[in-house]
Amino acid sequence: TSSAPLAMKRSASDAQLVAHGETKSSTSSGIRLPLLLHLSPRIPADQQAELRVLVSSKPQYACFAESEEKALLVLPDFQQEELAALEKRKRRVVGLPFVLRFLQDPGLLSKVPALPLYDLIYRCPGALCFSAMEPWQRTRSQTLAKWMGARCAQDVASGTELLVAARVSIHPDSKYQEALARRIPIVKPSYLEAVWETKRLVDVQLHHLLPLAGLAICFDADCCGDSQGPTTLKDGAVATGGQIVPFDKAEVVIVADTSRSLYKEARKRGQQVAPPKWLERCLQIRCALQISGDLEVPQPGAVSGSSPASMESNCTTMLERCVLCLLYLEAGSREAARAWAWRCGAWTTLDPLDPAITHVLFNVLLDAAVVVSVPTDKEIYFLDVSWLEACASGNKALETDFPRQQVSYNPTCDTIYSTAMGNVREISRGLRRVRSTGAEDVADPSLTAALAGRPLSRALSDPPPVVPAPVADMEPHISPPLSEGIFTGLVLGMAGWPHDMEAQIVEQICTNGGSAAHGIGSNINALMTGKPNMCLCWGNGPPVFATPAQVPLVTVQWLQACIAEQTLHPSSAFPHFEPGKHPMPLSSMSKFVIRITGLQQDRKSSRERWRLEELVQVLGAAVAQQNTRRSELTHIVCAEPSLLQSSFAELAAKRQIPLVSVQWLLDSFRLGSLQPDGKYGISGISGISGISG
Repeated sequence: TSSAPLAMKRSASDAQLVAHGETKSSTSSGIRLPLLLHLSPRIPADQQAELRVLVSSKPQYACFAESEEKALLVLPDFQQEELAALEKRKRRVVGLPFVLRFLQDPGLLSKVPALPLYDLIYRCPGALCFSAMEPWQRTRSQTLAKWMGARCAQDVASGTELLVAARVSIHPDSKYQEALARRIPIVKPSYLEAVWETKRLVDVQLHHLLPLAGLAICFDADCCGDSQGPTTLKDGAVATGGQIVPFDKAEVVIVADTSRSLYKEARKRGQQVAPPKWLERCLQIRCALQISGDLEVPQPGAVSGSSPASMESNCTTMLERCVLCLLYLEAGSREAARAWAWRCGAWTTLDPLDPAITHVLFNVLLDAAVVVSVPTDKEIYFLDVSWLEACASGNKALETDFPRQQVSYNPTCDTIYSTAMGNVREISRGLRRVRSTGAEDVADPSLTAALAGRPLSRALSDPPPVVPAPVADMEPHISPPLSEGIFTGLVLGMAGWPHDMEAQIVEQICTNGGSAAHGIGSNINALMTGKPNMCLCWGNGPPVFATPAQVPLVTVQWLQACIAEQTLHPSSAFPHFEPGKHPMPLSSMSKFVIRITGLQQDRKSSRERWRLEELVQVLGAAVAQQNTRRSELTHIVCAEPSLLQSSFAELAAKRQIPLVSVQWLLDSFRLGSLQPDGKYGISGISGISGISG
């Protein structure tokens, strides 16, 4: 046959194949075009005839071979024993469904990761990672994944789509914990079995790994002091996949406090030890958390279940003239510090501008300076929280005997303060003390308004003008929760959402324990008949309806952050968690490409980076990625000047790129206009002296 007729037969699919970069050379999976096919005798005669007709019409894509050698052996189905024997003979195998699919759409060849391949059933872009399985189970799961066209990865990384695991792990460096941190769904091996059985993707929710699957747990006989008794906790643990075992076989031992003999014995044996509160939290958010921070076993007397009367009897007044700022502590340390402050008679505050502050407490970082908003020119101690713990033990300790924290006074760059603007000063003295709990601080509206620079209520004159909602003439549809989750007990209302996006958000709310009131367009009065606790707004600007003052407004970024971190964030935790008073995005920032830098390499800082990058996108700018060319950068936003890499300082100086603080983003959002970067420039760092923005 001449080449001209063959050229005439090039179809749209052929052009698509060329567009994918496939030629007669070897593809990424090692397959060459045209495919050399050898049909298994197990394929029914009528299907063989159909395939031969189809191949004859597209000779540039496939042809037949009489021998298995150097050909693709086409099987009607895959069986483990047969595939194992063929692989020993180094045969390359594909399924009949894939061949038929390829001949209809040759561009699919570029998506083949490896052989043997039955069909491209799993066509998601991300990879699958496997963990915590028996060898036979891992082999089976990886085999099924390969047969269905999935890519397999050794480690959990940014390109990972799912983690397939048979049990949980509370080890900090485990793939399970890394998947939780990256918000990657974790499924049981049954998910792959179900996809293989049905030959199509199935609902991941039906195969989620149980919160405590396979975790061996032992309870102290006298464990008590939480809102749930040991029996209820045991039942909950078993119902979510946990295994109640004797002490010597336990991975985790549940004890009330560190005075228990079982606690000391477990520590000697290297076993993990947790309080009942840890187990309650795992059951609440439906995943196995690391035992850290406020989920560690407490000291005697700091147990959240102790009665106010018993705690009051242990209190002293040794620190009654002290005001302790707890803002810069981790959440878990902050809870313990409240209890110790109570016992010593001290006041505590989360407002760094409080002029009465005498001590600022930290989990001291010896090799780094912490940016603070507390003035450093006063007689204020900046020291480790262990000083307060020592005082709570019975005698007032000397501040000079404890580690001091290096600090840098720079309110503009104090991101901890910026992200905690809703916290309030609490009275922790005498009978007026507020007993420490695990709950988040409740925002004081007056303090929030003062810190954020906004009025106490949404001004009716703010643009754009709102249109009063019509009288409710319909009722919202209430979608009930599908499972327990972070929104359990809440009704989230939705108004003003596009119809094609509403269903997706409703599903996210309901699968995380909440009820959704929706289906009323922008009729806010109708929505109110559903008695929502919050109103989830479309977009980040002012809503197009008049919202009753008693219903907080939140954005989809708030929803996603709560789901991702399994924490019910206050709406004031970050500016764009609430709709702004001004329309977004800003057209003046549409051509900006912004790099976020100056953050630690830990999970807390990763969450902060996500929030800042979200804010950049809300403002209308683009976030610089790893492959962004330096010439494309327009701004560098530094969260913490002491963590700024010298390479970025040199880049900013060489290319005259504005190097600004986080406050530039926050103020641009709050004020609804691009702020001059010169007001927020970071100076005084080697390599950037003289740069104004």
